[in-house]
Amino acid sequence: ASKKFEADMDKFTLPKSQPQVKTGTPTQKSGIKQEQPPESLLEFYPLAEYCNNLLVGLNELRLCAPLACAAHAATLLQDSLTTAARVILAFYRQEQQALSKPEKEGFSRFCLCFGEQLVPYMQRCLHAVYKPSEIAAHLGLSTFQLQQQGLTYLDQSVIVDAIGHLLPDRLQPQLIIPPSTPASPAAEEAQPQESTEEISISET
Repeated sequence: ASKKFEADMDKFTLPKSQPQVKTGTPTQKSGIKQEQPPESLLEFYPLAEYCNNLLVGLNELRLCAPLACAAHAATLLQDSLTTAARVILAFYRQEQQALSKPEKEGFSRFCLCFGEQLVPYMQRCLHAVYKPSEIAAHLGLSTFQLQQQGLTYLDQSVIVDAIGHLLPDRLQPQLIIPPSTPASPAAEEAQPQESTEEISISET
């Protein structure tokens, strides 16, 4: 997934205008937010495809997900996201001199989408595979102790460290504590031609 993301970033061109945000009733928005990845990913196809590729791996893992592998799976996911952040930084360093003002604004949205939307969403997806209550019971811990020790919890400060100086102050890196009952994740894949495809983690 990380290598594909890097290849996509090599071909990526930042949008010069902000797309209109889809609207809907509060109930519809709530359902989409719980069951699907953030719609903001669709503005940046490298992030949308990267999300989909990560979910393919989680789909396969969920078919047979030993609890003993939970910490290792979380480490691999965090390493992949950290690598993606470094790819974003490399893209910025290469393109910053040529970016127009609208493109700089687009890049800011790109970074926010990664740090505020994609990373927390992947945490919820990980916990859909490895439920904190099950991991805590397996280790003989409370869920609070599990959170304190960071077991199966992504450390956002580590992930976004490479692009931290490019993020606005309102994004506060932290250990991600998702809702206690995450919904089954799904993903929409956005191609450069703006086509989409949904991927969901099947129940076992």
